[in-house]
Amino acid sequence: LGDWQYYRITTPADAAQLKVTLTKLSADVDLYLRKASRPQQFEYNKRSIKVGTLSETITIKNPGENVWYIGAYGSAKGKYTVKAVLTMPLGGEQPLEEETPDF
Repeated sequence: LGDWQYYRITTPADAAQLKVTLTKLSADVDLYLRKASRPQQFEYNKRSIKVGTLSETITIKNPGENVWYIGAYGSAKGKYTVKAVLTMPLGGEQPLEEETPDF
C-alpha cells in the first residue's frame, strides 16, 4: 500500500522512441517516468494514472542519450507486468519485460 518499485533503462542517442507499459494489473498501479533520477509523486517527466486495473502506457519520442527511471506506484498490494520497448531509427526494437512479485 502506497509503495514504489523502480526500474531503469538507458537509451542511446539515436533512439526514435521509448514506450513503457504496465499490463496484467491485479490492483491500481500508476506509471511514472523521469529522466536522470527516480520519479516521485510530484517529480516526473510523464505519468499515467488511470483508475483501477487498466493498462498504463507512456511514450517518449526521441528520448535521446539518457538514463530513464520507471516508477510503478501501487495504492494497494498487487502484481503487474512492466515492459519497456526501445524503437531504433530503422524500426528495430529492443524489448525489456519483467513480471514483478507482490509489493
